Amino acid sequence: MSHSLCKAIDQSFNSFSKNTALIQHQSNGESVALSYEALKALAGKVYSLFDEDLTADQCIGLYMQRSVEHVASIVASIYSKSPYTTINNLVSAKQVCHIAQDSNLKILICDNSTILKLRALTQDEADKKTLSSVRIIHIRNNEGLQPVYKQTIELLSDFTTIESIFLAEVKPYDLQVPRAETINKSKLILFTSGSTGNPKGVMIKGDDLIDRVESESKAYGLQEGDVLLNILPFSFDVGCNQLYSSLIKGCRLVLLNSWMPKDMVSAIVTYQVTGVSGVPSLWLSIVNANLEELKEIDGILRYITISGGDMAEKDRLALRDLLPNVKIFKTYGQTETFRSGMLLAEHFDAKHKSVGKPVEGVELLILDDNGNKVAQGQIGEIIHQGIGTMLGYIGDKEATNRKLKNLPQGLGENNQKVIYTGDLGSIDEDGFLYLHGRQDRMFKVRGNRVYPEEIERELCAHEEVIESASSYDAAEELITVYVRKKEDSALTEKAIIKFLSTRLPSYMMPSHCLLYDDFPRTASGKIDVPTLTSQGK
Repeated sequence: MSHSLCKAIDQSFNSFSKNTALIQHQSNGESVALSYEALKALAGKVYSLFDEDLTADQCIGLYMQRSVEHVASIVASIYSKSPYTTINNLVSAKQVCHIAQDSNLKILICDNSTILKLRALTQDEADKKTLSSVRIIHIRNNEGLQPVYKQTIELLSDFTTIESIFLAEVKPYDLQVPRAETINKSKLILFTSGSTGNPKGVMIKGDDLIDRVESESKAYGLQEGDVLLNILPFSFDVGCNQLYSSLIKGCRLVLLNSWMPKDMVSAIVTYQVTGVSGVPSLWLSIVNANLEELKEIDGILRYITISGGDMAEKDRLALRDLLPNVKIFKTYGQTETFRSGMLLAEHFDAKHKSVGKPVEGVELLILDDNGNKVAQGQIGEIIHQGIGTMLGYIGDKEATNRKLKNLPQGLGENNQKVIYTGDLGSIDEDGFLYLHGRQDRMFKVRGNRVYPEEIERELCAHEEVIESASSYDAAEELITVYVRKKEDSALTEKAIIKFLSTRLPSYMMPSHCLLYDDFPRTASGKIDVPTLTSQGK
């Protein structure tokens, strides 16, 4: 790209200055709106709080609830020469320390919802040491400092630099695009959800961020006048890219801090939302909510996305029936790759079991265990090359080398780094990609390969099942399944086992079945499998 993400956003501030950029929906039914001009001014105030001596290897951390101040802090960070990371406001103070250590955090911006969480660090000497070199900025939402925040700041000031700021009192500062940008340096660090292991900091370079925006904006047909509903955290790549895309294309972004189906439907109607990016659990809640208002949003929404996972066939078709006039996109990717595949709306009805074709700027290969291309329709590991490829994991060269490496000789250019996703897939005769599970979840039962996703797929075919998960105890050779049933369902373990007995071979049959009304979630709304399995023991 000939222009950086910062230049593109700055151009939007000039082109759409009087347009509404952000609307923050509040729980009392009121809202706060900012124009592009006002957002730039607010971001300038945040930028003025940064240290002048920040370097390209020091990170800015944003530990905040989604708000206009959070967005302004992201914009200010983009204008800086340092990388930044958004830390989900739901994570613990100890996890913040882990991220601070891994990412060489220099500044940590908090708000009222997160500053109190840091109090837990005052009792731990190791945590004190981690944050001793971090400057904490508390952005409060009122002029006065309430006693509880004042006391917290006093406690934290014993071992780190901390100050409380009311942005309305900060002098204006005119943001300027940096004269030069280091192309091959990390601009954004996104920490993985940890669903397949410990969270890792994924480094993404600045020019790749603009490539991602252009790819996604083109697919969704984003343009000035679109209104996008933001319900996903900015620490999740889908929510993050939605923000970038909205700003660059002159859209209006509505921030909604609620996952309740009724609140989401109400926001779509109130603000005339044209696009929503959501994870499967969100759409499953919509499908099972039985809301009369869904008929109304079908005439307002232009598109939605199913991102960060997939839904059972019955639920995908139910979503289509609920929103017959809405374009439905499915996306596939990882934090390390952003978007690998996308099922375009025009292919959804015919190919809804697929995750689509490679997005523009990406090539996918399917390789066997020996590094050879597999035949059409055969299963192998999905290899991602092209835009979205991470720079690596921050501070973890060993993990980087396992994930990011060269293709086998004869399959690609010399020194071209690609992502070995660990996902298993196949490509059909029309070039559409299908997922079959993860390599690291596969286990063997009596010599037979078992992919948990196969068991979970059959479970979700049951009409009374919303979601499912599974685990395997190698020592006892026992499979356990976890089932989220529909509200008021009388579903029993016996009924589940009987249902599966007609659909699975004997070696794949679970020994235990646990029923739930809902599952624990990660910050991005995915099933928190480690927590779920520990609860089931």
